[in-house]
Amino acid sequence: DPTACNYDDGSAADYDDGSCEGIAEGECDCEGNVLDALDECGGSCIEDSDSDGICDDVDLCIDTTACNYDANPTAACATYDACGVCGGTGTDSDADGICDDVDLCTDTMACNYDANPTAACATYDACGVCGGTETDSDADGICDDVDLCTDTSACNYDANPTAACATYDACGVCGGTGTDSDADGICDDVDLCTDTMACNYYNSANDACQMEDACGVCGGTGTDIDSDGICDDSDNCTETNACNYDDSANETCSYPTTYYQDADSDGLGNASMSDDVCSDTPPSGYVENSTDNCDNVLAENYDDASNPACTFAGPNYQAVDSLLLCEGTTLTLDLDTLHDGSENGTWSYSLNAALDAFGSATISGSVLTVDGSASGTGRDTLSVFGAGNSETADLTIIVQESTYPVVTGQYLVLPSTPVSLDGGAQFTFEGHYDAPVAVHFLHHPTDTTDADGSLILRSDSYWISAFTNEKGCTNPAPANTAPPTESIGVKALPIPYVLED
Repeated sequence: DPTACNYDDGSAADYDDGSCEGIAEGECDCEGNVLDALDECGGSCIEDSDSDGICDDVDLCIDTTACNYDANPTAACATYDACGVCGGTGTDSDADGICDDVDLCTDTMACNYDANPTAACATYDACGVCGGTETDSDADGICDDVDLCTDTSACNYDANPTAACATYDACGVCGGTGTDSDADGICDDVDLCTDTMACNYYNSANDACQMEDACGVCGGTGTDIDSDGICDDSDNCTETNACNYDDSANETCSYPTTYYQDADSDGLGNASMSDDVCSDTPPSGYVENSTDNCDNVLAENYDDASNPACTFAGPNYQAVDSLLLCEGTTLTLDLDTLHDGSENGTWSYSLNAALDAFGSATISGSVLTVDGSASGTGRDTLSVFGAGNSETADLTIIVQESTYPVVTGQYLVLPSTPVSLDGGAQFTFEGHYDAPVAVHFLHHPTDTTDADGSLILRSDSYWISAFTNEKGCTNPAPANTAPPTESIGVKALPIPYVLED
C-alpha cells in the first residue's frame, strides 16, 4: 500500500500479509506531522484569518473591507480619503468630490461655484457678468462697452439709453442737426428768412425775408432812380441828366446849358467843342454861340471877322499807300519823313488800330516798325495818329505781306535758228503778286553784250542762285517749295542755245 507508512516498493514484499501501517488520524505523514492553518504538512502557520493563503503573522492586511484589499495585499490596509483616493490624505473642504489640492474653486460663495467648478473662483463685475472686467460708469446696469451713452448730462440720457449721447442743436432739438444761422430761435429748415441782410431777418414772427426798397421801406416796392433819397412816386425830378436830379429840396427838373469853345475870343463858338454846364454863366473861354467857322488860333485867319474856314501855312501830313512785307521780314518807316512843307516840327505818334494776325506794329519815337514774322499773309490797314506844332492828323497805312516768289514751272524757248537771239527761258511764279521777277544767276566770264547792251548768253549751263520780285521778296534757289529756312545752293539751268537777257 503506497499510502502506508511501512510501504515497501516491492523489493521485499510480494504480498499483503496484513502488516501495513496506515497514517494516524489527524496526521499528515508517517512522522506524526499535522496540517497547519495554510494546510501545509508540518507547517508553522497558526492562523490565516482572511483565508488569503498568507499567514496572519506576515499578512500586511487581513481586513477584507480595506479599500486596497485584494485577497493578496501588498501593502497595509488603507481607506479612502475625503477625495476618494485609496490611501490618500487629501481633503475636500467643499465636499464637491474634488480634492482641495486640485479644486479650482472651493468658495461656495463664488459666482461660478457649481459643486464641481472647472475654473478659478470668480465674482460678478459691475455689469453683472461672472468673472467679467467691465465697468458701468453711470450705474445704469448696462456695461460701458455696450452702453450707447454714459454721459448723464446728455439730453437723451435716461439711465438706460438706447441711442448714443446727444446734445441740443441750435434749434433746441435733442440730437438734432438743425442750424439757426440768424440766431432768431427758429431753425433754418423752417425759418422763412435766414438772410442777415434782410431788414426783417431777426423777426421771430418768421416772415419771409424782405429788403428795404429804394425809399428805405422794409418790404416796400418803391424806386429811387436818381438815388436822391426821395421815392420816385413823390419825386419832382427823376431824370439823371437834369442838373437838380438829386436835389433833396425836391424841385422840378432843370437842365444844363450847352456852351461852345471860343478859342479866338471873337464871340463865336466852335460847334465841335462844347460843354454842358448847369449854370447861366458860361465857363471861361466858352460862349452860347456855335457858328464860328474858324476857331483855331494856329490858323492864319482865326480872327477874320468875315468868319471864313481856317487856312494853315504849316507842314501837312501825307498818307502812305502801302508797305510790303516779305514773308518773315520786318520793315521800318520814319513817320517824320511823311511831312511836306519846309519844317517837320516835333510830332508824337500812336497806333489807333493794330494789324491782323499776320503782322504786328509798334512805334518808338517817330519810327514805325512792322513785324511780319508771324505765319500767314494778307492785307490790312494800320491806323496811326500824329500830333505836333498844334496840328493833328490820322495816317492810314496799307500793310501787305507777300510770300516768297516760288517757281511753279519752267520752260525753255529755243531760238528759231542756232545763230538767232530770239530764244529764252520762261518761268511761272507764285507769291510775287504779278510783279516782275529778277533771276539771279552765275554767268560765264566770256558772256558779252550786243549793240543795245543786252547780255548775250553763250550755249552752256547757267546756275540760278535766287529769284527776287519787284517788291523785294527773295527766295534762294531752287525756288520751287515753301520758304526755305536756309540757302540750299544754286540750281543748274541748261541753256542749249544763245539766249538774250
